[in-house]
Amino acid sequence: MAPHPPWIPIVGFLQTSVDLLAALTPTPGHGHRYGTDQGTTLGTC
Repeated sequence: MAPHPPWIPIVGFLQTSVDLLAALTPTPGHGHRYGTDQGTTLGTC
């Protein structure tokens, strides 16, 4: 069984915050893009 790193709440919060701030920076076609297109194209899925 692989060792598990300790969970540190403050570090996890900071990492999540940075991830959320950078969530809209990828170019189209990469990553997750959340915006008006999500609701308008959902019906075509």
